Parts: sequence; structure tokens; C-alpha cells
Amino acid sequence: MKLNKKGVELSMTMIVIIALLLIVLIVAILIFSGGMESFVGKLKGVNAEIWAAKPNFTGMGK
Repeated sequence: MKLNKKGVELSMTMIVIIALLLIVLIVAILIFSGGMESFVGKLKGVNAEIWAAKPNFTGMGK
């Protein structure tokens, strides 16, 4: 008895594709509605905090 698993693979592929399309759709809506401005601002703030917290190793080893 040989089972045909092609339908199962197709449905998993479709679920992954639909999930990716939903993510892209949500990002596109955020970009065009202006919701990305606050997100980008938060990212810039985190980036600034990371660079501010970096230790200075230029004076070491003297």
C-alpha cells in the first residue's frame, strides 16, 4: 500500500507561502500608513544606545 504524500507537501508549502505573504502585506500596510516611522525611530534609539555603550579600547595596552 503506497500513500501519495504529494497533497500534504503542497498544503505545507501553501501555508508557508501564505504566512510569508501576510507578513509582507502587514509590512507594506505599515509603510504606506506611516506606522513605520515610530518603529524606525525605536530602532535608531536602540542603535544609538548600543554605540554609546561600546567600550573604548584605544587606550588599552599602554
